[in-house]
Amino acid sequence: MKVKTITCHNVYNYGATLQAYALQRYLSELGHDVQIIDYRPVYLRLRYNFWLINENSPYKSICDEYPFLHLMYALLHYRNRFVTGGRKTAFDRFNLEFLKLSSNTYGSYFEICNNLPDADIYIAGSDQIWNSKMPNGKDAAFYLSFVPPGKIRASYAASFGTDSILEENKQFVAKMIKSFDYVSVREKTGLKILESLGITSGVNVVDPVLLLSRNIWESLISRKYNEKYVLVYDFIEDPMIKESALKISKQFGYKIYSINDYTKQSYADKNISNAGPIEFLELIYSAQVIVSNSFHATVFSVIFEKSFYVYDLQKLSNFTRTQDFLSGIGLSEQRINKSDQINLAHVIDYTTVLTSLSKHQKRSVDFLKMILKDDCKTSEHLKLNH
Repeated sequence: MKVKTITCHNVYNYGATLQAYALQRYLSELGHDVQIIDYRPVYLRLRYNFWLINENSPYKSICDEYPFLHLMYALLHYRNRFVTGGRKTAFDRFNLEFLKLSSNTYGSYFEICNNLPDADIYIAGSDQIWNSKMPNGKDAAFYLSFVPPGKIRASYAASFGTDSILEENKQFVAKMIKSFDYVSVREKTGLKILESLGITSGVNVVDPVLLLSRNIWESLISRKYNEKYVLVYDFIEDPMIKESALKISKQFGYKIYSINDYTKQSYADKNISNAGPIEFLELIYSAQVIVSNSFHATVFSVIFEKSFYVYDLQKLSNFTRTQDFLSGIGLSEQRINKSDQINLAHVIDYTTVLTSLSKHQKRSVDFLKMILKDDCKTSEHLKLNH
């Protein structure tokens, strides 16, 4: 069967890239012809844009009004933005080698409509494609609105990224999702959102990275670090993560390694600003402890059976995805709000964790295999109630 998936695959984010790869690889290993629709709208191409000013920046309005100030702002931030230039190269190399993309690249929803990528089934997901607090959650492309009648529309592990959506977005989101033949979401909170929209037959499934075995992920790792270290992956320079990393380092004599998205961590012994997706996996695999506020760093910590602690992303509402994942496998205690909550003597019982996880994985595999059957269009099992 010819399958096309659509997701945020080229945004220079470890989780986004690896989940796109995982779903493609899993479906391919089932014997299907799978491509990722190479969809790159303007709002997803901003990461290394010289002129980028974050929407939340207090300088955005004045820079929009005065082009000269916009230029000054861009020049001042140029060095910080491109300090991770090697990281971009590593991502581009991974995408070229491992992601099978559609022959056409699309810059807008209308470009997709005018040159439709052919498939028997279209799958939207995973990651925060339906987060309506971001542009992608209000983009009809991520709701497969371009798919013609008679073709199968499904979502796999789509995430709303939050526990509620704004009232002003509900009508649009409900209309879009009700056009699907099959819907699955990554979080239990996503099921509650679906119910609030009048959709009662959604299915809770695991993130695509959990469809692949640990052995598959290990096979991608080309080298391993030998030094003992605690790994930090911190999006927002959380002082509690710093405190925790220093505490663990002092207790066990570990070095501190930091994977950097934007800026270096002053307290780290080793700052890594050029890591691509494979080195991200290597760094988690070889670490003694991982401290982060990252959903996918948490998931891969579980895949590699590591000791880890995860903090909420402060002032953001997308922590529910990590909370749902951990509670579903009995690891809620690894979600930390204060550094003094860390129990350094605690050892995670991964036998119990993986037994619990396997039940979620089986439900997810069953869902995918069911929608991919040739006669799935006529099946009423798990079909949406319109």
